[in-house]
Amino acid sequence: MSEDTVSVVNLDTMKEEKRIKVGATPVTTGVTSDGKTLVATLYGENALF
Repeated sequence: MSEDTVSVVNLDTMKEEKRIKVGATPVTTGVTSDGKTLVATLYGENALF
């Protein structure tokens, strides 16, 4: 658990399209109901991105 990115995955092809640097050790993600915002919890920083 030493990553600092989250991956953007194309759900049609199941391929990673890019990585977004978010901070130390992202562990959980959530998406808003409108699908426009992704939130990642950062274990290594005790924070949200």
